[in-house]
Amino acid sequence: MKEKLRRTILGLAATFLVQGFFASSVLAQEWQPLQFSGRYEKYKYEAKTNESVLYHTFLVEPKGEAFEVSYIFTLTGVKREDLEYGFSGEPFSWMRTAKPILVAIFQQQEFKVGEELIIPGIGTLACTGVETVASLEGKVFILTLAATNTKSELVINKNLGLPLRLSIINSEGGRDLELKLIEYETR
Repeated sequence: MKEKLRRTILGLAATFLVQGFFASSVLAQEWQPLQFSGRYEKYKYEAKTNESVLYHTFLVEPKGEAFEVSYIFTLTGVKREDLEYGFSGEPFSWMRTAKPILVAIFQQQEFKVGEELIIPGIGTLACTGVETVASLEGKVFILTLAATNTKSELVINKNLGLPLRLSIINSEGGRDLELKLIEYETR
């Protein structure tokens, strides 16, 4: 346990070092999570979990130098008695915490299909292809966590602040979550 914690801390420290080194030289060349365009944007997602379907909508509106972000979600297929268990937190809340690491990784290199990056103490990140979601094209990335052998599959368009698709794949290969962009609008 102590060794795993030490490797994780070393991996995070290395990531922050890489971020500091590369941030000034390649700033904004690749994807930056939660970096919105400066215009009105609407992202609508369909999320499939075990037995329910949820719809998540993010409205990003510029207000001077800041943004106003609205988040709405709609549940379907939930019985009244199960309603308290049907609520899901905002699906990209983890990105606020992981943003420094994600920025460091995506600014470190411009990923090409077939490339893989080993992230010390965390796992691997591989660019496996290109996919079109909601008429937008993005690169497919698979993050494999070394400790649990679970995977996250992300489809990223470098011009958008949120992924086009996110799948959480458990260690048995089943999908625990499939979150897919079904509508994107900007003006």
